[in-house]
Amino acid sequence: MEMVVIYGAITLHENYLGSVEFIKSLGKDPMFPAISTLDFGLGDYDDYHYEGKLTYDYTWDNMIISYSNSTGAAIFDERNLRLYILKMEHILRNIDFVQAIIHIQSVESSENANLFWEKKQHRYFDKPDELKNELLIETDEWNFGFGRRSLPGYLEEPTDKIRHSLEAHPYPVLFSREIRQVFYNHIKELMREYETKGIPRTAFEKETRLPAFELRNIINYLQFKKTVIIEIEEDLEVVRVIKPDLLKMDCLYR
Repeated sequence: MEMVVIYGAITLHENYLGSVEFIKSLGKDPMFPAISTLDFGLGDYDDYHYEGKLTYDYTWDNMIISYSNSTGAAIFDERNLRLYILKMEHILRNIDFVQAIIHIQSVESSENANLFWEKKQHRYFDKPDELKNELLIETDEWNFGFGRRSLPGYLEEPTDKIRHSLEAHPYPVLFSREIRQVFYNHIKELMREYETKGIPRTAFEKETRLPAFELRNIINYLQFKKTVIIEIEEDLEVVRVIKPDLLKMDCLYR
């Protein structure tokens, strides 16, 4: 299998301890594309704090954590890259970050993907012409951009290459509303049928209009968010809902 290396950096604003505790809570991600706690270099609290106080004025000397991992070339498939971005955005949503930059590079070919986020509260690019020039997409939470960039977010490659990435990987990445609705209607029926027991994976696949790949990715994402867990019971893979209050459409991207 072709090897792909992923590496990057995330700058933090103030809440180092809360951010690190959330990353530690990830544990080991068993499902592809995986993002696990051990992929992160979390730095040293004492490098940035003394007696509980930040030791710098927030400028360019902000706290930084690193990220690195290796995976297979299947990460470049649009559906797998979409799921990877959703997982990374779940992390960013729960830490006090300023900017995040991720490089995904094949070691055997020229195939690559580059991802950038800057949180809206701390963003550097806030004017329409800046967003347009740097090909950044503004959402309610952050600015996002494809392409090789400096950590502050400036493009370092021609814009025509970025437009190709946008065409191949539309953003924001979301499960379609129709697929979400079918999934949630189906899982609610299964929860009533199986009550507190784990729901067999085969039960999800039976009498549902969901494509198998989309079903897998939604369950994968919900497990990453620790809304469900996947277990083996009597040689059968089951899905156990552990946070039923969060199992609704308006909680999916929170």
